[in-house]
Amino acid sequence: MSDASVTFISVFDVAPERQQELVDLLTEGAEQVVSRQPGFGSIELYQSLDGSRVVNIARWESVVDAARTREHPEAVAYAARAAEIASASPAMFRRTVTVPPR
Repeated sequence: MSDASVTFISVFDVAPERQQELVDLLTEGAEQVVSRQPGFGSIELYQSLDGSRVVNIARWESVVDAARTREHPEAVAYAARAAEIASASPAMFRRTVTVPPR
């Protein structure tokens, strides 16, 4: 990933009984749509231990690539399905600091 790369992070608040359903949906969307888009780097999903949150971390070559994918009709459809399960707080980030192990 270049210096222009960005990370799109979305934190989903979800009912614990629907957490796995959300993870499955986000995984499907990532595998079927998002990972095939230009500029895609990677996606990681994290589940909170209490079941109330899922964090989606997607890395992109550029802001343009991430934005283009968010507007892709199939990605929009997956986002709408996710919104039926959970509420999301998305934002775009640029890495600022990395502290390596000592």
